[in-house]
Amino acid sequence: MGHSHIDAAWLWPLEETLEVCIETFQSVLEAMERHRELIYAQSSAQYYAWMEEHHPELLEEIRRRVAEGRWEVVGGMWVEADCNIPSGESLVRQILHGKRYLRRMVGCDVEVAWLIDSFGFPATLPQILSKAGLRYFITQKLRWNDSTAFPHNIFRWRSPEGSEVLAYQTPGGYHETLEQERIEEQLGVLRRRHRLVELLLLIGEGDHGGGIPEETLERADRLLREGEATYTRAVDYLRSLEGRGGWPLHVGELYLQYHRGVYTSQVEVKRLNRRCEVFLEMAEKLSTMAMLLGGRYPVERLEGLWRLLLLNQFHDILSGTTIEEVYERAVRDLEAVEGGAREIIAEALGFIAGEIEGDGDTLLVFNTLSWRRDGLVEAAIPEDVESPVVVDHEGRRLPTQRAGPRLLFVARGVPPLGYKAYRVMEGAESPSSGLEVRVEEGRIVLENEHLEVHIDEGSGHVVYAYDKGNGRAFIDGEANVLEVYVDEPRWGRRCLEAGYDAALFDAWEVYIYQQPEGVQREEPRCLGVRVREGGPVRAVVEAEYLYRQEGRPDSRFWVETLLLEGLPLLLFRVKADWHGWHRLVKVSLPLSLEAEYTVYEAPYGCVTRRNPYSPRATLEERAKYEVPGQRWLDHSDGEYGVTLLNDGRYGFDASGSVVRMTLLRSPTYPSLKAFRMIARGESPPSEPMDQGLHEVSYALHPHRGDYGEGPSARWGYEFNHPLLPHRGAGGGPLPAEFSLLSAEPENVILTVAKRAEEGGDVVLRLYEASGRRCEAEVHLFRPPERCRETDLLEEGGRPVAVDGCLLRLKLRPHEIKTLRLSLPPGHQP
Repeated sequence: MGHSHIDAAWLWPLEETLEVCIETFQSVLEAMERHRELIYAQSSAQYYAWMEEHHPELLEEIRRRVAEGRWEVVGGMWVEADCNIPSGESLVRQILHGKRYLRRMVGCDVEVAWLIDSFGFPATLPQILSKAGLRYFITQKLRWNDSTAFPHNIFRWRSPEGSEVLAYQTPGGYHETLEQERIEEQLGVLRRRHRLVELLLLIGEGDHGGGIPEETLERADRLLREGEATYTRAVDYLRSLEGRGGWPLHVGELYLQYHRGVYTSQVEVKRLNRRCEVFLEMAEKLSTMAMLLGGRYPVERLEGLWRLLLLNQFHDILSGTTIEEVYERAVRDLEAVEGGAREIIAEALGFIAGEIEGDGDTLLVFNTLSWRRDGLVEAAIPEDVESPVVVDHEGRRLPTQRAGPRLLFVARGVPPLGYKAYRVMEGAESPSSGLEVRVEEGRIVLENEHLEVHIDEGSGHVVYAYDKGNGRAFIDGEANVLEVYVDEPRWGRRCLEAGYDAALFDAWEVYIYQQPEGVQREEPRCLGVRVREGGPVRAVVEAEYLYRQEGRPDSRFWVETLLLEGLPLLLFRVKADWHGWHRLVKVSLPLSLEAEYTVYEAPYGCVTRRNPYSPRATLEERAKYEVPGQRWLDHSDGEYGVTLLNDGRYGFDASGSVVRMTLLRSPTYPSLKAFRMIARGESPPSEPMDQGLHEVSYALHPHRGDYGEGPSARWGYEFNHPLLPHRGAGGGPLPAEFSLLSAEPENVILTVAKRAEEGGDVVLRLYEASGRRCEAEVHLFRPPERCRETDLLEEGGRPVAVDGCLLRLKLRPHEIKTLRLSLPPGHQP
């Protein structure tokens, strides 16, 4: 089948890709006139949307070829996204927006997920694909493994929850030319592995589009005449394989043993992606709340913001492997998405506040998560208040701290997807709290009701941390240590099947274990440690560090260790002014427990990975020395564990008692010139990535049991989804404390509350986060008229019994459920 792979951006900007699409599509359509049996496949709804906007006559011709069966639309996503960094809900929206657009504008329903060049795939992806109507999956990327060859080309890929797709890993690449030697080589692979003699070949030029060379098309015509080949659609080929059955089963992630640096390159874009995901989910939930109280739901604005985010999740953009010009635009785009989501949130909060009892002095605190929670609130201090004290709606004074123009307090028991009312009063003195800061024998000690933390005055490192609730230390030795590694490209590590050397891929690869002199690690020099804030709500100790690299400007780090009144989290914040080149920065957190396995959050689930340095680790497991994760990882021995939370980092490693998170790396920007110079053994002249100011927050949460008892997933959401303050109420009928809906038990996370894509129904999405079968309960603020369970496209499904305001449904371990319910506007239950 014909295919011309088009990267939405790589060594060229997005604007050029529009022209690439136009030229490629025109070329393919013209080739179809000359070669009457040619069948062509093209992914990415975004490319068809560009045709609709700029060349509707081309889109009309494509529609005609689709109806003939000669142009196959594949992928079903908005773009060929990265699959490790976007949240589970982002992957759902890639398909939701992609498939709905393609149905409406191109007239087809896509069944083949086409992620031909993305850099690895999470264990949870088969469930997301299958529940969105994508029954098949094609990639070629596993040919790039550098340690063990992936053993299958055709296999059933099963998610932990039990969903399956039929997967095809091409024996060759995505720009084959029909040379006989290559055909025989790939057929040989299929014969040896699967006793299969039918080979699906993708012919055409790739990456920058270009269509299919005439010489290749003539070779195809000759093979057709000789009866040696036939054109086919991918879906027809896969259906024929599906009908035979007996294919091997793979359960778990498809980890790419290559490109391990993409979890960290361009960290600012990754951080902005996380923030956009968070604020879009909050905007939808609060807009739904406003809609159910009689307000308007901003359908078109949210759709536009989601689509701009989805475009920037293209695998080369989000992974950090494109040219500098692309990232200048990506930062602008993502800042616009975050800004647009914040505007929608402010409008929704303003409408809801107008429906709540109170006046202009009321301070409302909103919780967008589906369980009651405590959390830090930062709010502006009223102009007429000099010594602020926060009072809850029952008249209790709360510990309050002034931090510049803002006040800090810990709100307790804020209702799920709801709010709680407070007031800011003039007060001579804040009530005392259980938070204490003291100095003991060269250590600064932070202590609250849950934790006692010791920080060395000389190094700024945490040297001891005690969990009062469980009666044990979880740190006893130097922790929160910055480590800078030499990360210079080195020749000699190659893909087993694709053959490329890692030295070509500076932005993609981690080289710290390839240095000829061995692993080279430095710690930045500590310049000083001081107490920045002493409570009663927040205590902050700051250490300043200096890192010097010859020939580069100095780099500085400001590392804060924080403790909050009444919360069981040991928090950290790192601010960096970074100027390293070919250096990689990790933060090391040695813990007082040994664990063979570590659990990492993945999109809509998690994955368990063995310590790659364990004597029991296989070669495949040893290749996972840098791995992807999302909001949390959990390191547990089964009886006790520690969860590491973060607000925008994706690269990690764990071994025995140590967990580490990769904060920064500074490869050279890719370019055609750089590739050519590297291939000649020369050093490219361009500046490194990720220079300048950066900030990241992370935290440790000690707990008994495993990640499910943590519960790690809930803490991951709380760490990323702040409580939202809003000043002023409108004297409406709603009480001082209110919940729109909640979800139980604690291993159930409700991620989405939004208006349905069609009609005025409300769509809820939830998933089981701890690997435990359960019966979920969703409590609504009033009874729905009807409810049904649907697929991820909000279609089909079966009725769900409604018991007043309560919905009950059974969840398998790691299962995602989508509910669609009719809940007309109104205030009263």
